[in-house]
Amino acid sequence: MHDLNVAGNVAKHNASLDAFRVVAVTCIMLAHGSAFGMESFRSLRYVAIVIGVIGVELFFVLSGFLIGRQLLNVGEGTQGVKNFWARRWFRTLPNYYLFLLINFVLFAFILQRPTGDLSLIVFSHNLVAPFADRFFAESWSLAVEEWFYLLAPMLVVLVAIACPPKQRKFAALAAMLIIIVACTVARVSSAQFMSASIDSGIRKIVLLRLDALAFGVVLAWLERYRPLLLAKLAQSWWPGALLLLPAIVYLAFHSINLAFHTPPIAHHQFLAPLLFTLLPIACTLLLARAEATPMQSRAWLTNQSQWSYSIYLLHLPLLLIILNFTGELKNPFIIALVFIVWYAATIIGAAAIYRWFEKPIMDLRKRFAPL
Repeated sequence: MHDLNVAGNVAKHNASLDAFRVVAVTCIMLAHGSAFGMESFRSLRYVAIVIGVIGVELFFVLSGFLIGRQLLNVGEGTQGVKNFWARRWFRTLPNYYLFLLINFVLFAFILQRPTGDLSLIVFSHNLVAPFADRFFAESWSLAVEEWFYLLAPMLVVLVAIACPPKQRKFAALAAMLIIIVACTVARVSSAQFMSASIDSGIRKIVLLRLDALAFGVVLAWLERYRPLLLAKLAQSWWPGALLLLPAIVYLAFHSINLAFHTPPIAHHQFLAPLLFTLLPIACTLLLARAEATPMQSRAWLTNQSQWSYSIYLLHLPLLLIILNFTGELKNPFIIALVFIVWYAATIIGAAAIYRWFEKPIMDLRKRFAPL
């Protein structure tokens, strides 16, 4: 949970970032948990789905911000690319492959539904085309992150090589701006030649979404090199909230496509692609404000923040198991009770996975990938 600052010292733990992460994962759980009342409370489900979309964007920006500090080191030449990859992969891959196996067992033997193919092993299942399979559905966002972890440091190094030694502090910033412009142009361009859903055809395509993390890296660059500018951006919540509002309105009009995986539909050729430039910007401004807001550290908040990756991976398999045995629920009291049980089981299960699997593997980073 700690990061290195520019001097190489351990940065002070920021409880505000814990809260930001907990808000993000709670938004996602509310969205997916709305499936318990899908038939009885469709309007509420649409609202929950929009909240879930925002939750994923918050996660992307936060991930970019936290690993951005290491990408800045890569650009400056104080941290190697191999070290960066090793630290990221020790953190993310073991849990991913554990839950890939869990989902395979779940779909093959309990749900008796089709399982995914080998593309999930190398994160290519939504690299350039929609991922239509519902098997391990949440893996689309993990593919976005893993490809960013792979490609971003290489681009940073290439830019750094082209920079004079004294200007290498700008390498990471320039690389991120390249990614942001390239992905925005790619989204707008692809929308001119294809009719696809906002969800599977734009939001969940890896090569169209790498910039979601890049905005977080830009924030990390401002924190290190332009703290006064960052302080001005972080003075109030309203800029981020104001930018988020039109995105929420636009998503609300298309929420049925997000909620029920309808077939591809025609969408606005510019508004939909630009939505996913606007959303990360809004989330970045909100993160800047959160990062600058002092907050008292609390054990339950820190714990849920630490468990968030396991929560994200565990909550959907548990939801599918419960739905498989309960079927369609209509009674509001029963829906609320099942939701609470599912939520509590997810938190408890994630805590156990973090303690007995995730953290022991993360601790190996100190041996194999020290900073």
